[in-house]
Formats: sequence, C-alpha cells, structure tokens
Amino acid sequence: GGYAIYTALDPDAQAAAEAVMEDTAYYPEAAAQGALIAMNTDNGEVVAVVGGREYSVKRGLNRAIQSRRQPGSSIKPLTTYAAAVDRYGYVPTSPAYDVKRTYGGGYSPGNAGGTYSGQVTLRTALSKSMNAATVDLADTVGVDAIARYARAFGLEIETEDQNLALALGSMSYGVTPEEMCAAYCALANGGTVHKAHLIRKIEDRYGEIVYEFEAEDARAVTAQSAYIITDMLKTAARSGTARALSSLSFPVAA
Repeated sequence: GGYAIYTALDPDAQAAAEAVMEDTAYYPEAAAQGALIAMNTDNGEVVAVVGGREYSVKRGLNRAIQSRRQPGSSIKPLTTYAAAVDRYGYVPTSPAYDVKRTYGGGYSPGNAGGTYSGQVTLRTALSKSMNAATVDLADTVGVDAIARYARAFGLEIETEDQNLALALGSMSYGVTPEEMCAAYCALANGGTVHKAHLIRKIEDRYGEIVYEFEAEDARAVTAQSAYIITDMLKTAARSGTARALSSLSFPVAA
C-alpha cells in the first residue's frame, strides 16, 4: 500500500548474528535451539535479532522476543547487587559471606561444586557467581529491595516470585532475551532503561507519518551505581565466570 517502514536493522550486525546461529560448532547437537538479540545501548533500538536456528514457519515462534526462560545467575547484577550498591551504598570491596546457610522454609542454596570461600568481597562474589554469598547478601538487603530493582530494570516479577530464590533467578514465568538485553543495556548506558524497539517510524504513500516510536525511558540505578556494577562485571569477563570472553579486543562486561 505504499507504506515505508524505517527500522533500526544493522545489516552487518544481522549477518553476523545469523552466521553465529548457523554455525554448528556452537551447538551440542543438531536439534539444539537458540536465540540472539542485539541492541543499541543508547536508545534501545534492536540492531539484530534471530528468533531461532530454524525459522521455516510463517509467523513462527520468535524465541528472542517471545520465549520466557529462567534467567538463573544472569539476574544477579540486576537484583541483589543493584540493591546493595544503589540503595545501600555497597562498593566492590564491601564484604559478602559465602557460607552454607539454611533460611526460612528450609531454603538452603549451594555453590556449584559444593565449595565455599567464607568472607569475600562483592567483586569476587559477583565475578565468580557465588550462590551462597549472593543469597546471604539478598537476605541482608531484603527480598522487597531485590524485587524492586528487578522491576526497575523492566523485568516482570510475580508476587509469588518475591522470595530469596529470586536472587538466583528462580521465577514463575522467567524472562525473554529481549527483556534481559534491555536490562543489561541500562548498566552499559549509565542506568537508564530504554524500551526495546525495532521500528523507528512508518510513513504512508504521501510521506505522512502514521507511526513513530515514542521513548519510554526510566532510570533503574544511578550512573555511579551502573558504573560500579559494570566494573565488577568486567572482572567476571577477565577472570570470572565469563572469562571465555577475555581475549576479545574491546572492553567487555558480562
């Protein structure tokens, strides 16, 4: 009908994303699925998106935008550590306690491998993704605080999710890659959550604008807090759980 649709697609980024998704070296078996989404941290524009390794059905499932999964440890910076740093003034050298504990209701989270390090810094606890230290910290700052920050980063938290298990990413419905990407973008841009979007504007055949994206920006944490959390995640990418990225030639927080 003569409409012109302006999107934020970056053809080079999209081609790279599709190449990664098609490379069987990254997947344990032919049936394995995946999704990928990349955004401009400054404004929430989606520059690349792949909804699955195979997309043969018209209007099929777009896993990057529609599939909800448990976020696991990837939620830690957006909840427990955001609350500790932004609300209570914790810094990377503040102490956390990586010890085996049993909380109310018999909840007793453990570390991978079953080893514990005792008193550690926040930087060490986050960069090595220590479950026991994270839940101990969540117990200190409070469940209400960690749920509040999850929502501030744009994540949907159900009432029944408001317990200590949320600190380790246990949720009723989970999150989409799109939601997590937008949340992490807020850490990269100084603390502002930008609504993820693919379309900038639509014009009709006469050049009249019939749709234009309107920003819905919201601050999740202060710029100082975003810097502190990002700096700890840089340690994770150098020597912690994301050290597989340490050889990249540009700064990485993960």
